[in-house]
Amino acid sequence: MTQNNNALVAGQITHVPLSTLTPDPDQPRKNFDKKSLKQLAQSIVDRGVLVPIIVRESSNGELVIYDGERRYRAAQIAEQDEVPVLLMDGDISEEDIRVDQLAVNNIREKLSKMEVARMLASLRREKFASVNDLSAHLARAGLPPMKPKEIEQAIQLCDLPKAVQNLIDADQLEPAAASKLRALKKYPAAMKAAISELKEDIDWRGKATVHEARVSAVKGLYEAGGVSLTKTHSWYGDKAVHFNYKTACKGCEHLVTVGGEAVCMSPKDFQEKNGEAKAAGLLPGGEKPKQAKAPNSGAPSEKEVEQKGEQRQQSLREKCRDYLHDYLVSRIIEKMQGDIDITDELLAWHAMERPGPAGWWRKPAISMDYKSSKQAGIGSIEDLLAAKSTDFPKLCAAIEVAHSLPWRETQVICRELWGRNIEAVWTIEAPFLELFRKAELLHLVELHQLEQPEGKPWDKLKVPDLRAAILACGIDRPAILQEIYDDVEAPYIPWGERDLDDEDDDEGQE
Repeated sequence: MTQNNNALVAGQITHVPLSTLTPDPDQPRKNFDKKSLKQLAQSIVDRGVLVPIIVRESSNGELVIYDGERRYRAAQIAEQDEVPVLLMDGDISEEDIRVDQLAVNNIREKLSKMEVARMLASLRREKFASVNDLSAHLARAGLPPMKPKEIEQAIQLCDLPKAVQNLIDADQLEPAAASKLRALKKYPAAMKAAISELKEDIDWRGKATVHEARVSAVKGLYEAGGVSLTKTHSWYGDKAVHFNYKTACKGCEHLVTVGGEAVCMSPKDFQEKNGEAKAAGLLPGGEKPKQAKAPNSGAPSEKEVEQKGEQRQQSLREKCRDYLHDYLVSRIIEKMQGDIDITDELLAWHAMERPGPAGWWRKPAISMDYKSSKQAGIGSIEDLLAAKSTDFPKLCAAIEVAHSLPWRETQVICRELWGRNIEAVWTIEAPFLELFRKAELLHLVELHQLEQPEGKPWDKLKVPDLRAAILACGIDRPAILQEIYDDVEAPYIPWGERDLDDEDDDEGQE
């Protein structure tokens, strides 16, 4: 049954001739899958159009399809005379029409990325002042959120040549890869060469990657006469770029960047600029040649000499302390192997919690086994060395403890075992001298006023000969080692020098 537009009632389904319907020219979907259309046409032949086509009346009285162009096309294939339609009720803005079409098409059968991009570009151009406004409007319409930057990137795809857009529509090129070609839009020859190169990659693999798109874009620029600006290494020879394009070409209309590559599209300007850089003596990359250091105009000042001396002394002291720590631990372990008392005392100290940062005399927590003896009052390594206990198991555990001894505890044990003079525990050896550079060895010679060797003065000897000469002279008591050995963090009172009367008084008070 044929009806004119006057017979249509908004909100009611009415059958109208198929020929009276007009597809919306601004419909976002431009590509319709032929196979799925044939399947839908066969369904229409068998069962008819089950879902009415939604239409709106244009200003000139035409029935424009609002939703259902796919059913309209399938009905044409099925040679239908009439189809059910539903006239929209009320006025609706153009932007709302486009957003609704975008949403409906995306839900039923996803739009291609280019179809979405074209619709966004149309909305942005005609209806919205900024991509921020468009992003907010899409969010209010219930569409998946799109950030303004994403919308901007999608719209930029519409600036690409039709051939590139077709590749995106065919899902042979991702938008991220296609964006690499945007830099070539001012150079048609470069764009044509890049697309040709890209199609070869697509024929080979079926889809081009971002890397392949970037490489194709750069090759296209070179084929169009571009010159690389990133050949900044000396091995490029005459082709090397002798200026820094990031500063020299800033704002230049001939500069094209694609990824990490930079190309000058004016060979004449490039030759002039590169020639000027070479004439100025610049190296590849625009680097200035290194100038030889001017000879020292005079002797260093007293302050510089003093600072260097202090630095040398500090470096020497740190090396000596590390060396002495390791050396003394090894001597303690040697001593333990022949003296079971040392083993027991070390294990006793380790069995208790070590004194904490509150102070060296803080009493640690002690187990019940100790509380019945005088060891209940032991609070530092000195006290433990004074308490001669032989009731603890032995060497292996004690060696483990010795290796973990802090510097102060190592000093205290050695001074209790060997006394204050470092000569009793240490004699000069080659490993000690191997710690030092030549300047530090000469400083050591100066400190100990060693006798000049025959043949050459100290400062003319090579480092191995210098160490051998110092070793031959012998240093029974190196001043720097003795100083470190003596420097025990307070409070340290050797057991033999303690006031025994005070201790007796303490016992009486208990």
